[in-house]
Amino acid sequence: MRVRRHTGPSVRPERRRRWLVGIAWVGGAALAGYLVAAVFLYPAPILTNDQPVARVLELGEPEAMARLEAQGFRPRLEASETHPTAPRGTVIWQDPPPEVFLPPGAPVRITLSAGPSEMPIPDVRGLDGPLAQRILEAAGFRLGLPDSIAATVDRGVVVATRPAAGVGRLPGTPVSLVLSRGPPDMPVPDLLGLTRAEAQARLAQAGLRTGSVTVRFVPGTSDGIVVYQSPSSGTLIPREARVNLIFSKAER
Repeated sequence: MRVRRHTGPSVRPERRRRWLVGIAWVGGAALAGYLVAAVFLYPAPILTNDQPVARVLELGEPEAMARLEAQGFRPRLEASETHPTAPRGTVIWQDPPPEVFLPPGAPVRITLSAGPSEMPIPDVRGLDGPLAQRILEAAGFRLGLPDSIAATVDRGVVVATRPAAGVGRLPGTPVSLVLSRGPPDMPVPDLLGLTRAEAQARLAQAGLRTGSVTVRFVPGTSDGIVVYQSPSSGTLIPREARVNLIFSKAER
């Protein structure tokens, strides 16, 4: 005769239940730790309406304002500042900077460029034209149409600029060089009938010099009198130019 042994209720389901509860506790703790770390370590908002600020640098004012307003932010203009390269009216600074997360309605301050500041025109007077051109270009100016005037300095030397040296102008402004075309033309005085000493003195007084001197027999005249001059009186010639003279000789 067989006797069935009574073992009581099974213990396996109870162990399985405890094991599942432990896993649930561990998973919950890990999830809570992840959320805490995300809040403190990452700038991106979690389950909020915050969004990153668009980059509006280098944009014009209307476009920058429209882009920020489309995101729901409130753009505010700050005082303009000079900038060496940014065109006038473009954004050179925004606060907060791009990609920072902000809530809707948050202010975003933008600073516009007032353009480059004025630079004084270099003083290139007394320099040769090519050297003066290089100096002006290195200072950021453009060359305007050149001009020339008669001056006591050598031909091709700068005697002035337009605008004048020291005047403030924006980079890229055209500056014209005024070059010397040499000493001003002088009218030749009338030397006929003068002695050699008188003719030389008259030429020196007019800023001219004595050129070649020859003697020619001219009947009925006194010795040493100017009977011919070249150029003739009234002709305009450069200062320091020479006037050739022919003096009379009374006898052969």
